[in-house]
Amino acid sequence: MFNWIKKKSVQVQKREAETFLNNIKSMDSEELGPLIVLVLDQRNNLLETGMDLMRPFECVEIKPDFSFLLSSALKERQKSGDYILVAAGMVWLHTVRAACSPELRQVARDIWGELERGRPHINTASIQMFATGSFHHIITNSDFRFPEGFTPTPL
Repeated sequence: MFNWIKKKSVQVQKREAETFLNNIKSMDSEELGPLIVLVLDQRNNLLETGMDLMRPFECVEIKPDFSFLLSSALKERQKSGDYILVAAGMVWLHTVRAACSPELRQVARDIWGELERGRPHINTASIQMFATGSFHHIITNSDFRFPEGFTPTPL
């Protein structure tokens, strides 16, 4: 019975990741810049707790319920209407879930591949966010990299 529940859960997670991927695909590369800045900022903020999201397999090894904790935090943030921050968090949620379930890995790789389209706009987005006071440090194009195991085309 447990296997059936897990399989059903993975199917739901895959649908959610595919929906998220389709939403990112509909964004132009300039729109992706601010999203990437927030994705990288969230990674930097979690580094302070000892969790490196660029190593998602390690995160779930250290804290097996990490994807559940991320999901719960995102639901709370969604209630406050902070949708761009939720979107940034969803990138990490789908990545961490994929670290737990091989069936989700390709869609997570595809999400990162789509995000890469926004790389040329990271500097501009970061500077604009910094100038408006909505951001407290600069993130640059060179800060963008793929999490371990989630290069769009596996090596």
